[in-house]
Amino acid sequence: MSSSKKSGFSNYLRIMSFARPLSHYLPIYIPFVSLGIFFQMLGFAFIVPILDILIQRAEGQVIEVITQPNSFSFSKESIQDWINYYKYDLTVPREGMTIQDLLMWVCIYLVIVVFLSNVTRFVAQRVLGSLRARIVRKVRQTLYNSVLDKHISYFSEKNRGDVISRLTNDVNQIEALGVDSFQAFVKEPITILLLLGILFMISIKLTLISILVLPMTGIVIAFLVKKLKNRSGRSQQMLGGILSNVDETILGLKIIKAFNGDKYVKKKFQISNNDYASSLRYIEHRRALASPISQFLGTSIIAVVIYIGGTEVLAGTNPLLTGNVFMFYILTLAQLIAPIKGLSGGISNIQRGIVAGERIFEIIDESSKIKDADRAIELKSFDDKLEIENLKFRYETQYILNGINLSVKKGETLALVGPSGGGKSTLMDFIPRFHDPESGSLKIDGLDLRDLQLESIRKHMGVVTQEAVLFNDTVYNNIAFGMEVSEDEIINAAKIANAHEFIEQLEEGYQTNVGDRGMKLSGGQRQRLTIARAILKNPPILLLDEATSALDTESERLVQDALFKLMKNRTTIVIAHRLSTIQNADKIVVIKEGEVVESGNHESLLEQNGLYKKLVEMQTT
Repeated sequence: MSSSKKSGFSNYLRIMSFARPLSHYLPIYIPFVSLGIFFQMLGFAFIVPILDILIQRAEGQVIEVITQPNSFSFSKESIQDWINYYKYDLTVPREGMTIQDLLMWVCIYLVIVVFLSNVTRFVAQRVLGSLRARIVRKVRQTLYNSVLDKHISYFSEKNRGDVISRLTNDVNQIEALGVDSFQAFVKEPITILLLLGILFMISIKLTLISILVLPMTGIVIAFLVKKLKNRSGRSQQMLGGILSNVDETILGLKIIKAFNGDKYVKKKFQISNNDYASSLRYIEHRRALASPISQFLGTSIIAVVIYIGGTEVLAGTNPLLTGNVFMFYILTLAQLIAPIKGLSGGISNIQRGIVAGERIFEIIDESSKIKDADRAIELKSFDDKLEIENLKFRYETQYILNGINLSVKKGETLALVGPSGGGKSTLMDFIPRFHDPESGSLKIDGLDLRDLQLESIRKHMGVVTQEAVLFNDTVYNNIAFGMEVSEDEIINAAKIANAHEFIEQLEEGYQTNVGDRGMKLSGGQRQRLTIARAILKNPPILLLDEATSALDTESERLVQDALFKLMKNRTTIVIAHRLSTIQNADKIVVIKEGEVVESGNHESLLEQNGLYKKLVEMQTT
């Protein structure tokens, strides 16, 4: 079952599994958050009545002497007697003390209680910070690993911007989910229960009246959360579209400016941006409703309690509900609003995190079409030949390759030529198993690639593509990419690829950063670095897809000479539009519209007087 079809609760549990083990957090978080709440309430519990007595003393009123109770029980009367005794005891001036001295001690007490409250809350927040970091690290790493494990065609079927959005924005939504979960399901419930306990001790009647309205708040918040979930999913998709638009704009900036397409792309982006902004406004407006609604309902509760409780205080019908006790009750009840709002807001944010989790799990749960078989064997060496038998492949309904049969022996050079769009690059992608054929097979030494371990297949191959692929890293790391080699080996590879001279002239030599996609270098320089990378790997099978197309005439001559040396005693499959570079190939295959129409060496193909001869004549006239 895909994650999108699972219940929100199942996805929530799966997200929280990234926080495991929770035993690292809960045993610390619960005690400290409880202490923080306790110290916070302790200040209000004593400050109000103490100040009340001090004011009475200052006005010269007679204060009833209260003696220490004989025993303690958990009854409301016993607790009230002990509270009255301690607040009286704290406000009795000792020898040499004045009322002002007592007031100073009350202030010091308040500062100490607030300090302890904030220290314990700080420790609790530190725990949440560690939890947040663990979740975001593990989720993002899992998602990145999953993206990297996908087959090549996955990204031709998916929106790249949407994938980037899931790696960034959706992970950020999940990042807050763990914190919101601890607050919504641990901190706020503890606060609510402690406050309700105090309120029930003071007045069962008033507290029961207060909580009658709470279900109304829950119903309203649940309705808003449901609306937010539906819109949040659509909003995340829109953001993915925007990121894809930005990605296309940066990659195609030269074409946009060359064709004066600025207005067109700006308008296209504006439409996407406006749609996302409208969706975001809807979400924020609905989310903003939660706070005023809960605050309005909370204030309504307090207003009702003030009226009913105030009536009892004025009438004196409840001897335990004195003026200062009622004041403390109202303050405590007012504190109940914040955790209720926090609970509703936390649930709303958790719902957003669940939506983001569903989008992330869609990628994680989609298995790659290209993966090792259950009992895949390791390709330890390449000893004989590479064969392609009746290979067929199509995108949707159109066949890109239709019945390809080829064979290349170890040490031979096979050249693929033909009109653009004929399927040459697609065919080469099957050799390192970037794709699997719809029918037919590709074999190395008689072993089907699907029965071999992917890593062992690609270990035997070096690839140089038409587009020079470099990473935002140093020259050194781009050449050594993924290989444990010495500096001398890297320099030697660069010399063979005719790259050492220009590298030495760079500001920091081999430690120069090449920039995003190598844009700090020229096209020819970028291509020579990718050739150096392939030379350094020293693979038994070499795949060259228009490897010299980005080089100027002089660089092409030098690099082509290096490639000829590298290709010696090595199996090479090369795609080339410049037919002069492959005339010495052992076998040349002409591919047109996904089919092999001619094959042979250079001389025999010219004698056939077919498509190959026409292509040669077109380039020589």
